[in-house]
Amino acid sequence: MFILGLLSLALKVGAMYMTYAAGQQQAETQKKIAAYNAQNARNQAQQEKLDRNAAETEERKEGRQKRARIESMYAASGVLVNGTSAEEALVEQSKTDELNILNKNRVSKNRRNQLEASAGLSIWEGNMRAKATQLQTAGALVDQAGSIFSTASKMGAGAAIKKWGDDSKIFG
Repeated sequence: MFILGLLSLALKVGAMYMTYAAGQQQAETQKKIAAYNAQNARNQAQQEKLDRNAAETEERKEGRQKRARIESMYAASGVLVNGTSAEEALVEQSKTDELNILNKNRVSKNRRNQLEASAGLSIWEGNMRAKATQLQTAGALVDQAGSIFSTASKMGAGAAIKKWGDDSKIFG
């Protein structure tokens, strides 16, 4: 019976170690997942910036080409551009194009800010999940330690009873 008790204790200690190791590994994995997600969000923010810069360059080029075509059409039709309502229309079109570009830049900047915030939140969330896992593991370890002490105390009580029984035969 005593050997079974020792075996039970050894198994409980082994289970306790496995719980600890699994909890640590899970916490570390949660941090790694959070770091990956954060880097992914940062990469998306960087790509958003690169895409917007390329789009802005293309939009400005298209705007210049459009104004040049309009000026050519005016010139071909004999309309003078300088100092006329035609020039005002071109200036107005340039302002509208620039405003559109600025609005798209603002939307892109907001998107990048959201992605950066998401990256920070992902790291925080991963750290909180890791901490929760560590606390759950600690609770499980305390529970298992209580079970070990319970088994040990039962073994000690059993051994004392057995010894008392053996002693009573001597006196009996």
